[in-house]
Amino acid sequence: MRIYPILLLLILLAFACLDEIDLAVDQGFDETIAIEGRIVKGNPSRVLVGISRLFDFAPDSRKALVVLEAIIRDSKGNELPLELSDRGRYSAEIPEDHPTFKVTHFESYQIDIRMANGKRYVSDLEPLLPVPAIENIRAIRTSGLIPDDAQDYIPADFISFELTTPLSNPQQEEKVRLRWEFEHTFAVTDNPLPSTPPFRKTCYITQKTGLFHPQSLDANTLATDRLDNYSLHEEIINHHFAEGYVLHVYQESLSSGAHQYWEEVESILGRSGNMFEAAPGRLQTNIRNPEEEDNNITGYFYATEIDTFRIYVSPAFAEFPDTLCIPLPEMVLEPHICLDCLVEPRSTMNKPSFWPE
Repeated sequence: MRIYPILLLLILLAFACLDEIDLAVDQGFDETIAIEGRIVKGNPSRVLVGISRLFDFAPDSRKALVVLEAIIRDSKGNELPLELSDRGRYSAEIPEDHPTFKVTHFESYQIDIRMANGKRYVSDLEPLLPVPAIENIRAIRTSGLIPDDAQDYIPADFISFELTTPLSNPQQEEKVRLRWEFEHTFAVTDNPLPSTPPFRKTCYITQKTGLFHPQSLDANTLATDRLDNYSLHEEIINHHFAEGYVLHVYQESLSSGAHQYWEEVESILGRSGNMFEAAPGRLQTNIRNPEEEDNNITGYFYATEIDTFRIYVSPAFAEFPDTLCIPLPEMVLEPHICLDCLVEPRSTMNKPSFWPE
């Protein structure tokens, strides 16, 4: 099975660097630079940009990727530097009362990256459009089929999440373009071995979900100016729901270009591998080298505002699915979530403020 470059890009951006592997890289992609980022209006507003080689594990891509300068700029020419916050990640926090740089609706923003090898990458100016507030999300139980190990299908129960939201803003003539991201937080009570202190504890673990099923929508293609009980996301009922579950929905506003980019990403991630499907090409990008023609660049930078909605699903609503760790699963080796639930990334014993009492 061929692994498409954008799929690998999303995997690399979503997870930390693992052991080195060798993959066959399509000619022309081995030196491609991937730049993805966004500026998010808030209090404070935040900028995050990831810069890496698309295939930094390819044999011909061992040279260090050195960034001399990364800045965010608005349409008036105001600039702020981005600071290195992690390997290949540059960020900035911009308070509402910043004296020289304002993050406001209908202003446009771009990034400007200067590399040690003399190359420069600049994104097009992207407008920051207001996002409508989510009115409601409801959870319902549904049933369906899922593939099993024998490549057959078996029945399964799901929690489906349905969205109600307006699709317009008073400040805009045209309707909005939206994108959704999802995280979930679930509770797990661990079950230490008898040889360890009997300190059974409950952890609250937050994870990305729906990574390979992103969703976006251009409301200008619809006859309606609102979505009512729109089927947005679903999760199979499993141990995640056994001790309480919260879905976090992040609704983003998008420009026309940003929506087209994410629509192309969704198309690639949703491919079935059918031989009759059209071969994917390079994704569009709004990042260019202004000083010379350079095709070795992929990714997108956009401006957005995000509205957040959280919904809690009780164990009773999910009809009390089996817990993960009680009884302790067989063949458990340390470290393991059931021996110490704090080994999981983004795990805490502190009950989140959004968790019901």
